[in-house]
Amino acid sequence: MSIGHPPHNRQDQRDKFLAALSPLLEEAGTFESQQAEANDLLQLLEENARLRKLAVKLSNLLGDLPERAAGETESSRGSS
Repeated sequence: MSIGHPPHNRQDQRDKFLAALSPLLEEAGTFESQQAEANDLLQLLEENARLRKLAVKLSNLLGDLPERAAGETESSRGSS
């Protein structure tokens, strides 16, 4: 007496499992990629803000220098 089940084909089962699982894995990969891009963008914005702050400080420092300092530098080069 035999049970009426067809013989198991392991490769066929694996193929079906992979076919069902692949879209889910791709979706998860896309989500991780989008999260990484958002994180990278946030880091770039933070770094940009930091660099702008430094640029303002540098501009303020250079703006506070007396104008004769540039002339003194040029005259000291000419006398060397």
